[in-house]
Amino acid sequence: KFVVENGTEYLVGRETVKNLIINSRGDAEIQHITSYVVDKEGVLVESGYREIANLGFDSRHNVMSQRVEEYLDSTKADLVEIKEIKNFDFDLRGNALSQSIITYTASGTLLDKKVIETEDYGVRSTSARSTITTYDKDDNFISCKVIENKTFDVRGRPLTQEITSYLDESMQSFSERQLIVNSGYTRYD
Repeated sequence: KFVVENGTEYLVGRETVKNLIINSRGDAEIQHITSYVVDKEGVLVESGYREIANLGFDSRHNVMSQRVEEYLDSTKADLVEIKEIKNFDFDLRGNALSQSIITYTASGTLLDKKVIETEDYGVRSTSARSTITTYDKDDNFISCKVIENKTFDVRGRPLTQEITSYLDESMQSFSERQLIVNSGYTRYD
């Protein structure tokens, strides 16, 4: 990833993606992704590692189901969490409109289940609105949040956001509203 600041291009991060198994339709079934960020001295530092099993694709090559194992780094010494992601609907650009994410601890204990509905993607594939409903391991309602990204910078990062939380699934019982102004992005963000 590069940014331009005052006419100068700077490297701010990198992801190395290894596609290990490609099916007959050209879809990557197994991916290993190593993430790097640039520190203040300009040195690339490893910041995370993921192993992704893409378990199914639709006719437009959109991933329908994934298993993501997140590690602190590529040594795989510390497994952070495991996610099972199912995508149910996509827009014409392949952005997921409806998905569920089940998160497990490294030891396999179910943490929570999220149902995410996303709408109004822009040309940079940034969404204007997401509704995230979270349930516990027994499918009991925990929370519902609506995130509205109101304005964006030229790199597609949200500048103003409104997050509304609800106490019930029907979003009738209002809990709180946060207005967030994001500023001070640097080339390292």
